Amino acid sequence: TERAEHVTLLAVIDHSRSVPPALREKAAAFIEAALRKKDPLDRLAVVNAAEYAVIDKMPGGGAELRRRETTLPGETTNLAAGLALAMAIAPADTAARILLVSDGNETAGDVREAARTAAANRIPIDVLPIRYRYEREVMFRRLAAPPTARSGETVALRFVLAATAPARGKLNLALNGTPVNLDP
Repeated sequence: TERAEHVTLLAVIDHSRSVPPALREKAAAFIEAALRKKDPLDRLAVVNAAEYAVIDKMPGGGAELRRRETTLPGETTNLAAGLALAMAIAPADTAARILLVSDGNETAGDVREAARTAAANRIPIDVLPIRYRYEREVMFRRLAAPPTARSGETVALRFVLAATAPARGKLNLALNGTPVNLDP
């Protein structure tokens, strides 16, 4: 078996809307503090993930993370895309480790399958969880609809929501981009 003398840390950072920017900043500061103690020949790469993944820093020296107060566009969180991109940029001349920094709210992709791919390639994944709690949060759980319907037929839909406190709001439904009137 091959043995590498140095390590490349591939940080995959969740930049989706669900992660509060202040907590993402706190996680970045934690990573930087840990990296200040690294061997000078070890490397750091950064991949930001949301609906898709982008390379923020290619593998190289230095322990500085670019500070960005923005989230990536999109409505989903695809952590699997972040892991796949991190594996793709892992240099062959060092051992690789992935650090996944996320709240774990994956809404697209399959992070477990990406983790199995990493394991098959002998790339360990460590997780730095981002934990937070919203005092007044409403979550969409699922939409229950009949399995079949004829064109033009009116069907009953059931929206399943959960809230951490009593809440009022407005629900909008669109069909192919066109708003659907939900009033009886």
